[in-house]
Amino acid sequence: MNVILQEKAIALRPTYTITTPNGELSAVKVWMPIPPKVEVKGPQGDIVATLKGPLFSFFKPKWTITLADGRSYIFHCEKIIKKTFTAVSPTETYTLYTHRSLHFSIFKGETQIAAFTRNRMSIGSGHTYSIEMDSNADAVLLTSMILALNTLTEDKKDKGLVGVEVGHIGPEDRPINTTWQPA
Repeated sequence: MNVILQEKAIALRPTYTITTPNGELSAVKVWMPIPPKVEVKGPQGDIVATLKGPLFSFFKPKWTITLADGRSYIFHCEKIIKKTFTAVSPTETYTLYTHRSLHFSIFKGETQIAAFTRNRMSIGSGHTYSIEMDSNADAVLLTSMILALNTLTEDKKDKGLVGVEVGHIGPEDRPINTTWQPA
C-alpha cells in the first residue's frame, strides 16, 4: 500500500494531507495548545487519531498517540544519536529507524512493515513523505508516528523559503534493507 503524507508549504499552523488507497485524511496541529496537539481526521471529518506532545522535556520528549478505537501508544526517541524511535502500547511495539540520507523504516517487533523517504528539497514547510507499507499494516498509526517524528524534528527548525536536506549522516541502529518489498 502506498501512502503520501504532504505538509502544506505555507500555512499559519502545520497542516497535512494524507493520501491513502482508502481515501484522503487530513491532520492539523491545533492552534496554541499546551501541550502541543495534532488531530488526524478521516474522509468524513471524524477524528481518527490524536497526538499529544510533552508539556516540557529536554532530551526525550514523549508523544501520546491515541487512535479512535481506543488504542494508545507512547512515541519517543529511544536512541538520540542513532535517531531510533519507538511507539509502545501494552500489547505491541513499533520501532522507527532512521537510515542514512532521507530513508526510514518501521518494524513491528522484528518484522519490517513499512519504509518511507522524505523529499530532499522543500518550499517553506512543505515536507513530503512517500510511504510503502504492508497491506495489513495500520495506516493511521504509521502515519501518526511519522507526524510525531516530523513535529519532533522539524518544528524547531527555522524554515526559510527553500530548504535542502542532507538527511541523517550519523550512525544507524539498523542498516537499511534495500530488498524489502511490502506484502
